[in-house]
Amino acid sequence: MPSTLDIAALSLCRTLAATTGGAPMQWRSLALIARRAGIPADRVDAAVMRCKDKGWLILEGGHSICLTDAGRTAVA
Repeated sequence: MPSTLDIAALSLCRTLAATTGGAPMQWRSLALIARRAGIPADRVDAAVMRCKDKGWLILEGGHSICLTDAGRTAVA
């Protein structure tokens, strides 16, 4: 059974994929995507780190995120 952190990480990636239409190399605001995904502010950093550890997204400047090929596959 997935942990709550894994669920938050997948939710972040799914929301990012939906927002970008699943297109590659589309950057969006981390704060906006986290808010749309319903991830509490105190869990966002941990969810992003889980995504990065799994190779699902790229974080730029601490505020912009982009799905990787692996991230798009994970949410497909």
